[in-house]
Amino acid sequence: MFYRLKYLVFIVLSLLLFACSQTEQQDADKTRQSLQFTNERNRSPLLQLDSRKQAVQLTEQTTATPDEFIYQSRKKKNTGKLINRELKDIAPKNNVLEEKSQLTGIQNETTTIPELPAEIAHWGVRVIFDNDIWNNTDYYYTNGLAIELLTPLAKSSPINKFLLGAKAADIELNGFSIRQNMYTPTNPDVSEILENDRPFSAFLTLGHFRETYNLEKKLHIKSALDIGVLGPASLGGAIQTGLHTEEPVGWQNQIQNSLVINYFTEVEKGLIQTNIFEFNIRGRAFAGTLFDKAGGGFFMRIGRFFPAYQGPMKLMAKTGKNSPLQFWFFAKGITDFVLYDATLQGGIFNAENPYTISNQNMQRFVFEGSAGIAVYLGSLGIELENFFLTPEFKGGRNFGWGRIKLVAAF
Repeated sequence: MFYRLKYLVFIVLSLLLFACSQTEQQDADKTRQSLQFTNERNRSPLLQLDSRKQAVQLTEQTTATPDEFIYQSRKKKNTGKLINRELKDIAPKNNVLEEKSQLTGIQNETTTIPELPAEIAHWGVRVIFDNDIWNNTDYYYTNGLAIELLTPLAKSSPINKFLLGAKAADIELNGFSIRQNMYTPTNPDVSEILENDRPFSAFLTLGHFRETYNLEKKLHIKSALDIGVLGPASLGGAIQTGLHTEEPVGWQNQIQNSLVINYFTEVEKGLIQTNIFEFNIRGRAFAGTLFDKAGGGFFMRIGRFFPAYQGPMKLMAKTGKNSPLQFWFFAKGITDFVLYDATLQGGIFNAENPYTISNQNMQRFVFEGSAGIAVYLGSLGIELENFFLTPEFKGGRNFGWGRIKLVAAF
């Protein structure tokens, strides 16, 4: 009996020892797995990517400190995909980050473009004066004056959100404008209405404009919203009377007062560009109570300049020793399809006009061409341009006028 009891105790003790050893083995295995997992987390993996049969390999991190991370890459654009960190937190080897907006020299396969100045003026004034006296005439579009103020304050205007612009624009300019245009028939010095001729008309508007430039796509987009008045309230007749020694008495027959709300946009795309030559295509559209028309054309120039889609003549480099001299001869042309012109047909809010051009007598396709010269140095610039316009209504004449454009940055 004692022998059996002794044998039973031995078996129980053996089972207990075996169970304990199994538990210790499992605990040891779990500990090894935990340590291995921890070590693997503290070691940066060896990554290999096959992109066009080029390997990108990261060196093994020696410590777990994030700031001491060391990497190498043969394709910079893949670095951000391989590293689980913000790009701004990673210092490149040469400690220099190039910013696209600095515009420090752009190269392509055919030419080297001169470097833009390091500092661009976003404040400026542009004064545009049109008059047909340069062509020895005094009728149709007889006088125009526009003053544009470039200011960063315009970007915060709620109207700016409704103005079209290039996506991912490298440069954006904003501003306000005031404009007055005057139109007369071929003989403004008679009081009676001249049938089959242009009516007297004038408008005065305040505008908000936006200009954007995408350098990679060679794209320039300008848009504007103008609000004002057409008719005697624009003071066109009063100002022209003050400018002439003989009073143009026909202003009593001008198109009457009407509200002006008009939207404008123009897109210019660079096509050909060399060291001295540039050719771009352009399109524009007007919509509102003043003009409703749209068309397309071209812009070309030859000289020493920055590409038009970078807008150098509008950006205006600030004065300094590095400010470059730009000069060029240019030519432009555009054909518009005209749906409505209030300066000929009267405002849509007031049909009580002494005389207007009927819808049936409107010319639907009108070509506008121009040529000129421009010179820019530092913060100052000047453009001289002469325009040619085909008849706007049946029985009308070809017409021309001149323009002086002055630019100043500050």
